[in-house]
Amino acid sequence: NGVPGEVCQPTDLFGSPSDGCQVCDLSVMEANAPEAYLNESFICPIRPMLPATMQLEVLKKKEGLCPLHMDHRTQVRDHWQYRGIFPTIKQFDRAENHPQKFFQTVHALERHASVDEFGVPWDFYKFARGCTVEERRVWPRWCESPEVRNKQTISKKLWEALRTSKDVSVGGAQTVTDALQLTNVSVNNPNEVDRWETFKEWSGHQLHKSWYNMNKLFSFRRKRRHGREYNSTFGSREAHGLMWASSFQKYQGLERSKGEDTIAQTTVNAEDRYQRYAVVCPCAAGDPEEDFNIRFQWSEAALQLLRKAFQKTDIAILGPAVKLDIGLRGVASLYSEKGGHGTHWRTHAQWNAHYTLLGGHAGKLPWTFSKSQSLRVMSGAEEEFGLAYLEVDDLFGYTGAFRCGKKMKLYTKDAEATPVDHAEPFQSCVMRGALANEENRKKLAAAGTPHALFEDQYVVHVVFTPLGPCECHGKESIVGGSEFSLAHRTLKDACNACSNTTEGVLGDLTKDPEYDGTFVGAGAGANQAKEVLIEPSDVASLLGWK
Repeated sequence: NGVPGEVCQPTDLFGSPSDGCQVCDLSVMEANAPEAYLNESFICPIRPMLPATMQLEVLKKKEGLCPLHMDHRTQVRDHWQYRGIFPTIKQFDRAENHPQKFFQTVHALERHASVDEFGVPWDFYKFARGCTVEERRVWPRWCESPEVRNKQTISKKLWEALRTSKDVSVGGAQTVTDALQLTNVSVNNPNEVDRWETFKEWSGHQLHKSWYNMNKLFSFRRKRRHGREYNSTFGSREAHGLMWASSFQKYQGLERSKGEDTIAQTTVNAEDRYQRYAVVCPCAAGDPEEDFNIRFQWSEAALQLLRKAFQKTDIAILGPAVKLDIGLRGVASLYSEKGGHGTHWRTHAQWNAHYTLLGGHAGKLPWTFSKSQSLRVMSGAEEEFGLAYLEVDDLFGYTGAFRCGKKMKLYTKDAEATPVDHAEPFQSCVMRGALANEENRKKLAAAGTPHALFEDQYVVHVVFTPLGPCECHGKESIVGGSEFSLAHRTLKDACNACSNTTEGVLGDLTKDPEYDGTFVGAGAGANQAKEVLIEPSDVASLLGWK
């Protein structure tokens, strides 16, 4: 019959074959095997099971499918707990255990070994939790890997390999070559590596930039939220316990074994038979760690946009809005003066984030400059080394469209479609949703079904849309004249590639006598999620709503 769990059959266990779930046979269990014990009711496998680590690896190979998994509360409720760490206790009960539509899928990730206090080795698996069967029925798009705009290019992957190198020599050719080998990029192919001639300088510049930005947004609130979200998505469990929670048992009837043949009958010698099996269901095909990072990064970006909007705008204007559209653009301005000998130019850049409220209850408001560190990071305007290495796509511009409501009503087949039955004011919806979610989750946890679907679940849904095109304003002497420095050349190239910006949009930036020009970004941020979902309680906590 092959390796246990290798061959699976479609099933309609949950009432619909369209769920895409399959049953994978693991073993056959029989009562009183190999012999009966006085006053003991038990079963044992008459077909040997695979070791837990091997069985998990077999199930792990099923592309696009992940096993259903019982969480700890449900195991306790249904008396389906792994007892292998207590060898003197009965291991297998004569009982059925069926999968439920509110069980989550689990994606087994890396495996690691650990030794306990007695020197006994144990294998542990880190795993990622996915949607339940009923969640995938109701909002399938939100159960897949997030749709991403502005995905990393080869150059960005090349930089990532360089940044994570153990022996980083800033600007060192040997390190760059190692990074190229890690990403399979050819040094001799100009189509794969942009600006190779200046890459050694650029790598040192980017290295400092990356380290500088890593912890910019990591406030205490963000760390706490990150820990909560991470722990709800990922877990770690000993391999036998994980496999036990991912296997189920079905009664097959009274049967008697005779050699290799099985004869169904009800004679005195017949014993109860059970099928031990796993159920695999569709799950997100992407890397769970990468999916989590993208969702968390852009949900944090959305929260920062909300925070700034409510800080600077009257809540009486924003609170009643059914939909909030908040725009953000990165802005870089160049200033210069001649050096003491009149031939050398000293340049410096001023970086800003441009934000506004577009449409919604308040109508369109003017763009406002902000020095907020978080908004500058989100718009790409966090540069610390001048304009020399700036490219047209380094500054971003996009909007976040915010809606609050019941999750079922907010879901549409397309992320950018407008929900049909939705008209809840933002502030009151957030406050009501935070309380409703907390109460419903307490009830489900008490019932031992913490992941069951509840119709009154509220979320804040955010859709990011790129703004464009990029814009540039420069003095005629810069745009139409000769180049004075690398920074001036960068500004000139940007103005040639982008549309013109009127001086009225730039405000006081042009009044400085050393002002040379400004570049305004457009387009999605790097690896920008198309949409994210946020808990109303996170919004209420951030904005101080109770």
